[in-house]
Amino acid sequence: MRTFSQMSLLVMCWLLGGCERTEAPPVTSQITQSPEKNLVALDIGRGQRPDGRALLTLGVLRAEDLPVPGLSTLTSPMQAEAMAVFNSTTAPCSPCMEDGVSVSDCLIRTETSCRNLQTLAQRIVGAARVGKSRHEIQPLVTYADPWKPSIAGNKLRGTEGAWTSLLGGPTWGEGSAPISVVLVVDYSDPFSRQMEEVWSTLLADKPVAVYLLHLPHARHSEAEGLARAVVAAGGTAGELHGALLKKEVATLETLGSQLGLDEAGWAARRDAVETTSVLEGHAQLAVELGIEATPATLINGYPVVGVRSLEFLQTILNNEIGDLEP
Repeated sequence: MRTFSQMSLLVMCWLLGGCERTEAPPVTSQITQSPEKNLVALDIGRGQRPDGRALLTLGVLRAEDLPVPGLSTLTSPMQAEAMAVFNSTTAPCSPCMEDGVSVSDCLIRTETSCRNLQTLAQRIVGAARVGKSRHEIQPLVTYADPWKPSIAGNKLRGTEGAWTSLLGGPTWGEGSAPISVVLVVDYSDPFSRQMEEVWSTLLADKPVAVYLLHLPHARHSEAEGLARAVVAAGGTAGELHGALLKKEVATLETLGSQLGLDEAGWAARRDAVETTSVLEGHAQLAVELGIEATPATLINGYPVVGVRSLEFLQTILNNEIGDLEP
């Protein structure tokens, strides 16, 4: 039975255009629980969602209150649709998402951890300008997980070549591509292998630069060796990456031969100090990004952790591509 406060929130969400829904929690290869965390499901405080985050506090701001270029030039009906989204959508950044802060209220905070917020605001304005309703606009700026502040994350969005400086050149695509996608992978992880078809379909014929961030887990005995093999593969790293996820070939030696790799040189590079340094750098970057598990997909810096559907990731990527349109 819903309480009066819950019914009130549902009514408000209906009047303002509906509060966002999120996809079910992801599956990852690393699930850690403690007795304290298990209590969350048993002791949900008032005003919280089942995942422990605060319920959305609906915004009450007006168009003139927001520092969003172009918002004031919309017609009144267009502004009404846009403001319904600004006021009834949870800001997709940390800590705003955890605190249940609306996009509108997050925009007027003196400091925000979400460098993507102005881009999302422009997405709302642009969609309202072409006549989209609040119900059509809200999915464009609804995220299941927050953008998290991080040392590396602060460098990423909108900075050409940022990932190249952190991870070296892209595995495929050009470093100057307008959208960057980072695949966080462990080749011994069955969940990473589940993403092979999703990733390959998602990234086909898209204006993206694709980078690999290797996060081999210590409990997988072969994981580090496979990561070293991909790092050492040079120009064939992308092909080796795909083949290892498909796991169609029995041994590395056979696979290397099929890809035309010189076995002696490849073996030497796998054991080289430079390869060790690369993997150490990847581990540190994963810590800075707050990623502890594989698989993960970072689309223009937005982290999606776990096994996710093609449709879910396509929505995020297509929205980023849509932002490129004049």
